[in-house]
Amino acid sequence: MTDVINEINVSENPLSDIANDSWITTKLKSKLTFDGDVLAINYAIETVGGVIYLIGIAQSQEELDRVVNHARDVSYVKRVVNHVRIKDPEPAKAQEKKSLVITRADIVEQINRARETNDHALNVSELAVLVGALDRPALPTERYQRHFANLANKVGKYARNDAGPVPADEMADALKQILIRNYGYGPGDHTSDEDCYDLTRVVDSRAGSSEALAILYVETARRLGWSCEALQVPGRLLIRLESLGERVIIDPLGDGQPMESADIRAIIKAFGGNEAEMTPGSLEPLSNLDLLLRMFAAKKALLLRGKRIEDAADVIDTALMLAPSDPTLWRERGLINARLDRIRDAIDALEEYLRLGEGDEGRYHTTILLQELRGRLT
Repeated sequence: MTDVINEINVSENPLSDIANDSWITTKLKSKLTFDGDVLAINYAIETVGGVIYLIGIAQSQEELDRVVNHARDVSYVKRVVNHVRIKDPEPAKAQEKKSLVITRADIVEQINRARETNDHALNVSELAVLVGALDRPALPTERYQRHFANLANKVGKYARNDAGPVPADEMADALKQILIRNYGYGPGDHTSDEDCYDLTRVVDSRAGSSEALAILYVETARRLGWSCEALQVPGRLLIRLESLGERVIIDPLGDGQPMESADIRAIIKAFGGNEAEMTPGSLEPLSNLDLLLRMFAAKKALLLRGKRIEDAADVIDTALMLAPSDPTLWRERGLINARLDRIRDAIDALEEYLRLGEGDEGRYHTTILLQELRGRLT
């Protein structure tokens, strides 16, 4: 520690430089405090002549990288000197006791238990995280739940939630300040990057699709007891907050500012043409299950545009885990398996579609297709 202190160049700086250094230190401390993935109490910060000296213990290399990046992002910083060491890993035996071997089957069982409830009680973020862990069973899902709790805690403090009912516009401002400005959540390349539709990867990267970000906003708001709904409009989801008789709508892909009717109308016209208009039914809230299914549908569409048909089929199968009684999903499963020449799977799916029931026109076309597929088996 003595060597570290000796390295800090305490020169006779003018008062303006001292004030600037103090501002830099305060700004960085604030960034670390509001980053849910950084244990800020473990860091000491000194700024001299625009040079930041970091001292402390990081929980991991990932945490240290976040701290250094935060330091570099502060205005007027000339250089960052890192004297942080990474916490020693736990002994192997301790790690073995602490961790359990989790398989894909375990994740599927958790998904089945989580969805066996009414829609109002369905935990959207929990299911989305479990789905993200399907192909990565060792993923520490509890870390994401802690992150969601931390987000809600900081949004609640900013909005003074404990002081009484929070007006809708202040709810929107608190979400903007914490999720967008403090944590950096915003739009990813949702037209080409499938990770934008995986909530776990969105949390890791802070960039996601409209659907994944909507889940994040809804989860954060509802943990605080706020009235919050996801609204479907062409091409994206919006968030509606309601309190004290007032409603505010915000766009997770935007800057968090409340939207006016003209803004929403512009989105509708951008996708539906100049003749498209906003109607009373244009802003119907999605159920919890439909919010999840909307994310899967968007991911499936992305994969199909990239001609990744097998991956799109996997997304449909995942959606059916959550909604096994949805006839539309069974029909999609049948059609996509037919394209993949999985004839038996296609027949089984289309028969389930007919069993669940749908409109007469859909049943007619499906019956014709089934006859064709059965003929290909003989």
